Amino acid sequence: MELDAVQHIPIEDPRTALARYRAGELDIAVSLPSEQIDDLRRESGEHPTLAEYAERFPDLAEPLRVQWLISELVSVGEPAHARSAEGPGDTFSVGRFELRQRIGEGGSGVVYQA
Repeated sequence: MELDAVQHIPIEDPRTALARYRAGELDIAVSLPSEQIDDLRRESGEHPTLAEYAERFPDLAEPLRVQWLISELVSVGEPAHARSAEGPGDTFSVGRFELRQRIGEGGSGVVYQA
C-alpha cells in the first residue's frame, strides 16, 4: 500500500480529537480522554479485567478489588462468584468483610449479612 499524503492535525484536547474521530473527520486519534478509555474499550468489544487494573496500579490493587466487587453488586445484584455459589453456606469477601447471605433488596441496593 502506498500513501499519497499524510496530514497531521495537532489537537491538544483529547475529547475534541475523539469527537472528530467519531464524526469521521479523522482516520486516527492518537490520544484519548483517560476517563473514557474503559468505555471505549467496552464499545469496541474489549472488557478490561481486574487483573489488568491491578497490574497497572499495583499500589491500588486491594481498593480496586473491593471497588470491582462493589460495582458487580450494584450492577447485577451480587458478584459473579457469589452467583455460582452452590448453597447457603457459601460466602465471599469484600475487603475485610465476609458476606454470608443475601437478606434483602430494594430500590437502593442489596443487603447482605456480614
